[in-house]
Amino acid sequence: YRAAFDAAVAAQQAKPLVVPYAVTGAVIIPVLYLSTPHRTRPWLYRLRFAVGAAVVALNARVLFADATSARNLAVAYAVGLMLAWGTIWPLIMLLLLNPQFTAARVQKRKRASADAHAVEKLRLAPDESIAAVAEAYEHYWQPFPEGGTFLDRLDWVWDLYSSFRGVGWNWAAKALPGPPQPKEKPLPGGGGITQGELVRLDAMPVVSRAGFRRMTTRRVFVRDRLAHIAWSYLVLDALSVAMARDPFFVLGPEYEYAVVHPLPAALAALPLRALAVWRSVCPGLAILAAMYCYGCTWELTQFSLSSRTSTNRELWRYPSLFGSAANVLERGLAGFWGGFWHQSFRVAFSAPAAWLVRAGYLRPGGLSTKAVEAVAAFALSGALHAAGSFSAAPRATKPLRNVLFFVLSGAGIVAQTAFCRFVLPPVRRRWWCPSRPVRHAANLAYALAWLHATRWAFLDDMSRAGLFIYAPLPASPLRFLGCGFPGEHWWRWDATYLPRWYSSPVHWWESGIAI
Repeated sequence: YRAAFDAAVAAQQAKPLVVPYAVTGAVIIPVLYLSTPHRTRPWLYRLRFAVGAAVVALNARVLFADATSARNLAVAYAVGLMLAWGTIWPLIMLLLLNPQFTAARVQKRKRASADAHAVEKLRLAPDESIAAVAEAYEHYWQPFPEGGTFLDRLDWVWDLYSSFRGVGWNWAAKALPGPPQPKEKPLPGGGGITQGELVRLDAMPVVSRAGFRRMTTRRVFVRDRLAHIAWSYLVLDALSVAMARDPFFVLGPEYEYAVVHPLPAALAALPLRALAVWRSVCPGLAILAAMYCYGCTWELTQFSLSSRTSTNRELWRYPSLFGSAANVLERGLAGFWGGFWHQSFRVAFSAPAAWLVRAGYLRPGGLSTKAVEAVAAFALSGALHAAGSFSAAPRATKPLRNVLFFVLSGAGIVAQTAFCRFVLPPVRRRWWCPSRPVRHAANLAYALAWLHATRWAFLDDMSRAGLFIYAPLPASPLRFLGCGFPGEHWWRWDATYLPRWYSSPVHWWESGIAI
């Protein structure tokens, strides 16, 4: 992988991920545009279509024309994810959400006067970080600070742009436990939200209906995140050692055509179906563990380094990364994707259907609305991961199969929903009403079986991209104990993981820090 990429760069057939050039369309242009007030500049507001077109063109050039990738296998995959998300998210912001007119975030300010009743309610709230500041500070909804300085507007927009799940915003994912929406809704045509409406933090649930939980004390929060980091680190290390012995994860699913592809004795002794299950479970666990390890590490870092006056120092800003597994037991495949799985992209994926509802084309809560939301969500998710597949190894991967995987997930949800709505009721009335444990077992079995049956369209392509031979951890305890290959060192990261300066041989503006 590295040799092929180095050769492509030397022949000017590919480029590394270079900052700031590669993020100009994905980050810099949309953030600067959204930081400029539009309310008093109608001509600038109408330019959002041109800005959106520029974002698409620049990101397409970086991904396809420049063939941007990286020597680091994880970064190579992340390049496509970043460019695809840096296209989807700005277009949602520019064309569907109009955040300068409709969005507001939770901020805090010093109290002008003490309200004994409000302070007492906040002191009784199940969150010690809220109670600790209740006497001195109050939380309020802050719309776009049109009259503020450029840095004030830039801070607001960057918070908006980087808050994928929307925690602390009035457009947060509904599955998360957050404060109630502002009482005063944005007016049609951009009336905005009244500056300074207080946030009802005392009304926040500890656990959402989907099972996302927020911690109530710093000790519990830190202990919970450290525990997740510990188990996910050990699981990742064990999986990286085990998967390195299976040529499926090293060479991809076409390893049978390689000159040398010996299976370890333990895997060679497995029946083909058991081997297929092994190749579903290992990468699935690796993805879950990696998200926990990196996500919890980032949350602890941000929480620890944020100033005491920032809302990022407050516990309610950090709901759990995943929902309750009970969603899968109750709703099957739909519960897996819509309740248990992380909601990082939920707002963007549901934005097209939400816009159609606001525009009057769809009825809120209708069957057609749910269908449009599901189609948009799975199509966008497929495009997102297809871009990652393409940037990782365009000659080896099959990006369109990523789209197929998510389309099949949508089909699986439709099939289960249709069965439960049209087939199961007559069975219950005439012959047999399954007990709750039986329903739970059936839902779990269906979700896992469907994911296993369709994993060839997604996980196999990750193997082709080389993601499972990437060293996810800097140090390997198992290799330190001698469980790796002979001569394999326990320290896993080398100079490939460090940023470096890249000088473009063509244009000076394409030079920068290569990641």
